[in-house]
Amino acid sequence: MRDIGFDGSNQPTATAPCMQFLNCANLQIVGGEWRNTKRGIVSFNTCSNAIISNGYFHDSGTDFVSPNGVNQGDAIDVFNSSDITVAENKIDMIWQIAIFVFNDSIGGVSKDIVIRGNHCTNIQDNGIRCQPADPGFIGVQNVTIQDNYVDTVRIDAIRANGLQIRVYNNTILNALGSAVKTEGGKDIAIKDNNIRDCG
Repeated sequence: MRDIGFDGSNQPTATAPCMQFLNCANLQIVGGEWRNTKRGIVSFNTCSNAIISNGYFHDSGTDFVSPNGVNQGDAIDVFNSSDITVAENKIDMIWQIAIFVFNDSIGGVSKDIVIRGNHCTNIQDNGIRCQPADPGFIGVQNVTIQDNYVDTVRIDAIRANGLQIRVYNNTILNALGSAVKTEGGKDIAIKDNNIRDCG
């Protein structure tokens, strides 16, 4: 799919991402502008061998508020999926997380994920987050976070939780929390990142 995009300006209040891919494989999403969504933008759920690249994602979650009063709306979610590449996207003004890799707590795994060359700015939660839901912190495995630009983040710029997470050569600026947080992670490698004005 190329240059499909989405404008949610007139979308009724929604409780799900505007585009969800479920149980799919061998998928490429290239380009397109995705904007003004009430909650999340794109979600991969139990997918494999997918690429999402060169898109522009902005202004998500502005109208969806959870019961505890928090705006919700990620740009790109990867859930219980494998062999996913998120590359060369521009992501701006996101109310929750720019790129979120996670799993369920009952045996699901997200693994073999590449997050490369994305430009993430003005994020109200974490910029890039790997977060296993299982007690052993192995539900997110083998993730490479490389050559991304993350600027102006309200919490942590990158959360590298999981097993075998690589954080290489990213530019990380102006995070109110940590530049890279690894609480709960195992076999984490962090090198050659340009970090300024964090924490």
